[in-house]
Amino acid sequence: MLLGIDHIVIAVRDPDRAAELITAEVGLEAGGGGRHPRSGTFNRLIWLGDAYLELMGVSDPDLARGQGVGAVTLQLLEHGREGFASFAIASDALAADLQTLRSHGAPYRDARPGERERPDGEVVRWATSLPDHAGPDGLPFLIEHRYEGSEWGADARADRAEVVHPFRRQGRPGAS
Repeated sequence: MLLGIDHIVIAVRDPDRAAELITAEVGLEAGGGGRHPRSGTFNRLIWLGDAYLELMGVSDPDLARGQGVGAVTLQLLEHGREGFASFAIASDALAADLQTLRSHGAPYRDARPGERERPDGEVVRWATSLPDHAGPDGLPFLIEHRYEGSEWGADARADRAEVVHPFRRQGRPGAS
């Protein structure tokens, strides 16, 4: 079943710097991220419960060029732009959801496995299905996470559900 928005991908030159700016200006704390070794990209994550903002940069343009959302990110950055690249819809039954969407003519490709290596060495895994046209003006992609490990296991998800971001309001117009 399609569950809702999973995450929003934001193309940035430097995910660490972008995370620092969002923390300083908005008060949302980054907590995680890592490298996509097969895709030539890397990221920082800002969790909002189980949804998140993915601040994505490119480490290897040659790899990223042929890799779906990595290609969209690279294209934006090569055109001197940063910002919204794409978004993902979460699924808990990706194969069945693909079958249903395709039966209605939706142009989604076969699901492919994905992974990211965290700084602590743990590998986070998922499967995604991209539309024929991804990007800021395209359809969202679909993702099904493997609910395991220190990022998607039950304890991590319960901990995220308890997080309240400490929005920084000092010095802002209308702030109390």
